[in-house]
Amino acid sequence: MEKGFHEYHETIALHHVAPKVFIILAKQYVELHGWRLHFISETGLIAYTQHGITSWNAELQILIEDQVATLSSRSVEREQGDSSQH
Repeated sequence: MEKGFHEYHETIALHHVAPKVFIILAKQYVELHGWRLHFISETGLIAYTQHGITSWNAELQILIEDQVATLSSRSVEREQGDSSQH
């Protein structure tokens, strides 16, 4: 992976939570944090965080299959202060 870019993946079993409820809660979280919602459906969403002084722009993806939510995030821009020189 190129220096300055980060990725994260996690799975969550939705034992007693309906997928639609999980997506609604995720959408509310996105809105609460002022992120930009790019796509939403009954089985997932894609959102983008806002660049901050100590953070980078990131893409958040949630995909639900068979009562399991897969959360993935990756930076879409180099961190501030990261040098492209090696």
